[in-house]
Order: sequence, then structure tokens, then C-alpha cells
Amino acid sequence: MKTFNEIRDQLIEGKLKVSNYAGAISGDDPKKLGLKVKKVGRSSLGGDNVEISGPDKALIKFAQENLGVEGKNVRAIQKELNAM
Repeated sequence: MKTFNEIRDQLIEGKLKVSNYAGAISGDDPKKLGLKVKKVGRSSLGGDNVEISGPDKALIKFAQENLGVEGKNVRAIQKELNAM
């Protein structure tokens, strides 16, 4: 049986808005980590504007390994992505 904290961690879901996303080229596929990728528009630079959502832990891991950010939480990562 799962503990309350394990269930709560699964329910907490974050979202990142990423501009110029070209997909998982040389890293983990976000879907394998349980993340959802929703296309919200096209970028003039060739990629897509997407919204990636899922459990915070998986979202942070994906962003650190694949998007070139160093933030320790979703808010810090989104701030770095906005500055790029």
C-alpha cells in the first residue's frame, strides 16, 4: 500500500512552457518519464511552443537533463527558460 506522501507526490503536477522545442533529439523522451507534451503554437525559429506537464520530480529531471537548465524547482526552471 502506498503512503500518503507517495500519493501526494504523484498528484502534484507542474507545467513548463518551452519555446522553440524541437523534441527529444538526444535525451530522454518526455513520454517515457510520464510527462505530457502539448503543442500550443509554432515558433518562428522552426521549433514548436509547447507546454510540458507532469509530476514535479520527473519534470525537473527532464528539464535538467534535456533543456540545459540548472534550476532545483519548477519555478526556477521556468524563469531560466524565459530568460533564454
